Amino acid sequence: MNDISFSILGRPFYAENIPDFLEHWLEKNWHFPEHSVPEFPYQITLKVLNEAPKLGKGGLRKSEADINDEVFWWRKDENKWWFQEGDSGIQFILEPDTFNISLWGLNKDRQLKRIITALYLALIESVRASGLFPLHASVAIKDGVTPAYTGESGMGKSTTLVKAMVDHAVPLAEDFSWLDPQTTIIYGWDHGLRFWEDGWGKLPLKFKKMDWQEDVDGKMILPWDKLNIERTVETRLDHLVVLKRAPEKNGAPGMQSIPPHQAVRVLWEATGIPLTEFTKKEVSKGIGQLISHVEVAELYI
Repeated sequence: MNDISFSILGRPFYAENIPDFLEHWLEKNWHFPEHSVPEFPYQITLKVLNEAPKLGKGGLRKSEADINDEVFWWRKDENKWWFQEGDSGIQFILEPDTFNISLWGLNKDRQLKRIITALYLALIESVRASGLFPLHASVAIKDGVTPAYTGESGMGKSTTLVKAMVDHAVPLAEDFSWLDPQTTIIYGWDHGLRFWEDGWGKLPLKFKKMDWQEDVDGKMILPWDKLNIERTVETRLDHLVVLKRAPEKNGAPGMQSIPPHQAVRVLWEATGIPLTEFTKKEVSKGIGQLISHVEVAELYI
């Protein structure tokens, strides 16, 4: 068992009593040392317990479908939230300046996939609580301008990013990043281009010749360091572009700005629905700030 610590975009993160497999998972998914962010006064902690804490009953709360369209039923008692799967479980306590997570029942012989997914959702909630938004979008930079491309699953976010790269844009994120609503700075938070095999087969030949690998979920991944380019990992966001299918009979009308009330909805859809009332209020406040600084438009493809 190990104790580890690092920064999550300036937020101090401390983990105690961590088994090797979980340390590897945390390092891969949450430690991005390429970002140099000043320390922010919000501490996130994680502790693996030897036995389950006393939880009580609590009221049931349903999380929105998120990773792989899975839904999680959490229990809540004031600022304490928990989720259990058999003898394993996770609890988090949200405070004004700290977010404390506990795990138990991490026997590697058990099926822990949903507990680890719940941990991922809790960590996302912790960074939300500190003032940042998750953004599900591909992001490219060209001539000093940064658009983020979002839309429904399968709409073509990754393909649009590759097309932008063919046109000499520099990638920042393929699918996931963090956005600061106060500064509009966006931080890339993934490891490379990722495609299912059918999508990979449609890529330009020069991309298919690169050093692709198979990721843990079966997707093909091209790590950023295999692109042989100087990649930017953080910059200011200029546009949020919603990808849509153009009606065939009318052709593709291209980019269209959308009114503020629709832009609010687009931002909510791109950031995902928070779990707690506190983070919902934080996101709502941040979206109000973003609307006046980031142009939101639709692009028909």
